[in-house]
Amino acid sequence: MPKNGHMDGHPRWVVALWAGLLFVGGCSGSGAGGSDDTGSTGRDADHESTADAAASGDDPIVSGDAADLTGPGGSGGTDTPAGFDPSKPVRRGDVPAEGRYWYDYSELGSGTTERIIEVVDVGSGDGWLRQLRTYATHSVATRSLDVWLAGRLFQEVEQRARADEVAAACVWDPGFTLLALPFEEGAAWKSDSRCDTEAAERRRTLDAKVSERRSENVAGEVVDVFVVEQTVVTTTRVRATTPLVTVETATTTDLYSVDRKVLVESSGVKSSTVNGAPQGVPQNFTLRLRSLEPDALGTPSDG
Repeated sequence: MPKNGHMDGHPRWVVALWAGLLFVGGCSGSGAGGSDDTGSTGRDADHESTADAAASGDDPIVSGDAADLTGPGGSGGTDTPAGFDPSKPVRRGDVPAEGRYWYDYSELGSGTTERIIEVVDVGSGDGWLRQLRTYATHSVATRSLDVWLAGRLFQEVEQRARADEVAAACVWDPGFTLLALPFEEGAAWKSDSRCDTEAAERRRTLDAKVSERRSENVAGEVVDVFVVEQTVVTTTRVRATTPLVTVETATTTDLYSVDRKVLVESSGVKSSTVNGAPQGVPQNFTLRLRSLEPDALGTPSDG
């Protein structure tokens, strides 16, 4: 496992990965697309690959399908990240509240399905707050450890689980910058990171900018949002006798609430190639938040 470029060696919650509970509950939908890293994304950012969707089928994920990224007993995730500034505290009200956010997901030519983003605080200090984020479809879930600083949001670790397979935890080197903060019109940023596991080498690049600030209606409530336009390219090289290189590209327009940085909408186009050959046709998609107020953790949704 590579050294995380944002920490002095491996933090405890990476070294001490253990088998724990992966919550996915209540998901429906085909698992045939969507953002793995919504919020970088997401947004995402990286999107569920065509190969993964085809291989996973439609079986639900069950508990125990992934390692707990926060360390033994859930007590990890408290290591202080590098790059924080204790004189610039991250206010809890300026980041997404803990809970379960429900989204409607649709692709051109298909019906609407559900997606869930679950956010849990796992550590904080002067100038930083770490969250465990799970993006779930019916058959695929991606968990990541994200760190909010006064100047940016970056991702430390990512792991994907399917009904039939759990990928190794991917430690980004350096941490992958999802958002440059604070938002302002015209701001732009790039990120280039990689992670290596025994099975594969993975590289991800991002090119993003804030194009405007505007008002948006979310479930009858008018909120101010920043519009982020970005392109994320993820290249995966599988370590095998026969070379296998998958390139996933997602170009999106993402809306974030001004006050709490909650992802309101992600829309765009995604495509992929395997060893240079296109996999199907580019797919247009939209991910739309149902309500700015999340379900409390452990509370099932009525809808």
